[in-house]
Amino acid sequence: MEKDKFFAKRDKGLSKILKNTPSSFLGSDLNFYKGGIMLKEIIISIIIVVLIFVGNALTGNYTKASVEETTNNLQELRTEMMKEDYEVNSEECIKKIDKIHEMWDVRYEKLAYYIEHNELEKVETELTGLRGYVDKEEYVEAVAGLDRSIYILEHIKDKLAFNLKNVF
Repeated sequence: MEKDKFFAKRDKGLSKILKNTPSSFLGSDLNFYKGGIMLKEIIISIIIVVLIFVGNALTGNYTKASVEETTNNLQELRTEMMKEDYEVNSEECIKKIDKIHEMWDVRYEKLAYYIEHNELEKVETELTGLRGYVDKEEYVEAVAGLDRSIYILEHIKDKLAFNLKNVF
């Protein structure tokens, strides 16, 4: 008897809704909603799924923006380095590399929360090597390292994209 009274107290709000709702809408099996337990679990599950999708959208947008900004800066640097050896301004290239490195350090801190550190460290290694090649004026090696950096960045963006290929 006490157990029934306990459920009756918990069921007050839901039972009012169920009594006022036409039975054709709910179906004949009202035991499914007994105590409102199943309804609460469904609502909590829906909220969790929505939060996962929102989080994925936010992190995906941030990753995409970070990769695009870094890639654009690297492309500008690449066009500067593709000039003839005597036309390349190494000091300007070094300034651009430093700017890219500073921007990457800021982005790295946030990206490290949800991207594998190994992937981010590959980009960091290539950017650091890039500075060394430009200091030595080895532009062919610098361009190769720059292309590797762009490839790794695109790989990171593709890896985190929400599509069927990545789900399965």
